[in-house]
Amino acid sequence: MPPKIKIIMVLFTEFLGFLLVVLILWANEVLDIPHEFFGSPPTPINWAEALFESVLVMLLGLYVIFVSWFVFVGIENPTVKEQICPVCKKIKTGDTRSVFAESSDTPDTRNMEQNLCPECLDKIIKQICEGEHEE
Repeated sequence: MPPKIKIIMVLFTEFLGFLLVVLILWANEVLDIPHEFFGSPPTPINWAEALFESVLVMLLGLYVIFVSWFVFVGIENPTVKEQICPVCKKIKTGDTRSVFAESSDTPDTRNMEQNLCPECLDKIIKQICEGEHEE
């Protein structure tokens, strides 16, 4: 199944979930479920309360769907951001890592994502493991 279809399915399921909560709130208000099923005293329909609760639930639902959409779009279409290893300063572009000499054409590394390269990660793991054996 394509990722776009999965995203739409998740967002639609979230929407249906919040819609179901609103329907339950209205059913409770109109049908007086506690009175019908649990024998509590009957209460009159409070339209203002039901409307207020519905608006709050729908605002929360819109927020959750909005955040989910941005998370999924960010996962599906990650920004093409270069990565730099903070240890050896190798810059990853695509699948390759290369070292840039200090010159005027060196890319601006302030906006790059810092991510350890596999070689530096292996060195750090070996150093940590050796440190544990010494103690």
